[in-house]
Amino acid sequence: MERLIESYRWKGMDDLYRPAFGRGSIADLPYALLESMGIDQGTRSPDLFRHVSEEADHTVFILIDGLGHSTLQFALHNYKVSNLRAFTEESSYIPVTSVFPSTTSTATVTYHTGMDPEEHGIIGYIQYLKEAGSVCNMISLSPLGIRNRSLVENSNIFSNIFRHGTIHEKISADGMVSFLYMPYSIRNSGLTRITGKGSVLRPYHSISHLFTSLRNDILSAGKRSFHFCYISSVDTISHKIGPFTQETAEDIDSIFYFIRNVMGESINGSGTNVAISADHGHTTVNQDRINDLARDRKLRRMILSPVTGDERAPFLRVRETMKEEFLDHISKKYPTYRAINTKRLIDDGLFGRKASTSVDTDLFSDFTIIPAENSGIIDTSLSVLDPEWSNFDMIGMHGGFSAEEMIVPLITKRY
Repeated sequence: MERLIESYRWKGMDDLYRPAFGRGSIADLPYALLESMGIDQGTRSPDLFRHVSEEADHTVFILIDGLGHSTLQFALHNYKVSNLRAFTEESSYIPVTSVFPSTTSTATVTYHTGMDPEEHGIIGYIQYLKEAGSVCNMISLSPLGIRNRSLVENSNIFSNIFRHGTIHEKISADGMVSFLYMPYSIRNSGLTRITGKGSVLRPYHSISHLFTSLRNDILSAGKRSFHFCYISSVDTISHKIGPFTQETAEDIDSIFYFIRNVMGESINGSGTNVAISADHGHTTVNQDRINDLARDRKLRRMILSPVTGDERAPFLRVRETMKEEFLDHISKKYPTYRAINTKRLIDDGLFGRKASTSVDTDLFSDFTIIPAENSGIIDTSLSVLDPEWSNFDMIGMHGGFSAEEMIVPLITKRY
């Protein structure tokens, strides 16, 4: 396991890890899931995912938001998590990488489509979209502060995704049923409406509701079926309390209780493959190491819009005539941060493989900042656009290239 993680290291960048596209990234998992349903997309998944791609009567994929490999291992080594321990001991477990940015909106679209971030173009929680003329929330898919103005139907913004289609559309087109289990509160979010196309939506009110519905759907399916389950609680607790805490460990263990006892015991012998992974992990950020760029007046004069992306993967649009001054300012005022031309990251394959599309660089900002360890960047000017926006008190953060954020587990079991 340690050797595999070492192979994901970003050479020349101390203690940072890059997405392993084609070798062991979550971007490769959708192809393995489709293979398990007998659907050939012309792109083979890596041998690392052979347990996922094994053909099955029913395939279940459980996406646990925020469940980093380091968070899971911390729980195993420090707390009595009997359900988690039992399940991992009886399953196949390998560490894989997230995508960049290692954040929910970006990774979720990749999971549901098989597209690399540079293909689908959703890069971060907050993103500037020129077609909308606004900074937008990429979960609700609406301009910041105007949640009732949906961008979902704007074919210009999401044309690549609509043309490519979701894995649910591919499964249903092959005559099989694809279920999507989402928390009731986000069943109609912009992101759900895009990524859930082609699925049978199963909103749920609690974890017990989710796994009861899942079990019943598997047992009542008269033919091959696919089940995509999204669970958000680990991410919520990690943000507010921290990823390396007893509260987070107990929540993880409770999820695996339902996987083993509510679903697992009932579907033995059903020919079901279960795969469990995450969109990203979390790193702990010290509150005194969070820089609010809204307070940097000199920097504000250099940028064209508020800072977008995530706290650990901020993107900045810089005035053309001030780019050299911007780099000089960052190096002097924030010497532990790296400011990298985003196009360089695209060319170096950090956003994807560029296998099937030319990258629309207008979707990307000019510079990406890589914060130092245990630090983050916020822009409180965003609260002017959305008074409900708040990330002042987060302990766990993500989006970046650290092992805690980038490395996630892939756990598979056959029933």
